[in-house]
Amino acid sequence: MKVLITGGQNEADFIIKMFKEAKHQLIVVNSDQKYCQYLSKENHIKVYIGDPTQISVLHDAGAMDCDLAIALCPNDEDNFVICQISKKIFGIEKVVCTVSNPNNVDVFHKLGVNSVVSSTYLLLQTIKVESSFENVVKALSFEQDKIAMLEIVLNKKNLAIIGKTLAQLENTRLYNISCIYRNAQVVIPSGNTEIKFGDKLFVITTNADKDEVIKYIQKTSKRAFND
Repeated sequence: MKVLITGGQNEADFIIKMFKEAKHQLIVVNSDQKYCQYLSKENHIKVYIGDPTQISVLHDAGAMDCDLAIALCPNDEDNFVICQISKKIFGIEKVVCTVSNPNNVDVFHKLGVNSVVSSTYLLLQTIKVESSFENVVKALSFEQDKIAMLEIVLNKKNLAIIGKTLAQLENTRLYNISCIYRNAQVVIPSGNTEIKFGDKLFVITTNADKDEVIKYIQKTSKRAFND
């Protein structure tokens, strides 16, 4: 399968690694020159520098033969434009994007985007069906149930993960903590970021690994990851 991945940073890095491990052909386009260099060096692939909302940029990158397009830009409108270009200009049947505004989930669906990912939307839908807030864990799977996005609230003080930095976490090849919502602020974590009680973690993983990842994050003991 040939996959077009546009925009994004941590989440793009994780998705690239996952698809590359599965031996898929990747076309990666990003407007951030420094992050392009990182993605290229880290994943040993060619990364195209340019605005992915421009038809010429996607054409030069080779988008015309792709089976799937994933738009990860921080701007919802940019992601919608990428999805529309991918479908209408390059004939890509499956398009997926992230959105910051949860109101755009239904709108984008109605306008033809196959899968729309909003962390806020996931939380709201979860609260509607959960009787206990401490059980707020929601997963959205897309691309034939291969990718899962988890939103997990750390509201137990005895969780083993609390107090650790991202660099100290185990088996990070299985998941990526792409964002932390803390004290009404969005934290884009680095290896030195410490996980704290009350944090809301946004985690990208595979559908096959999500149960193990949830189990690890919710552990209250010091046992090993695979215990």
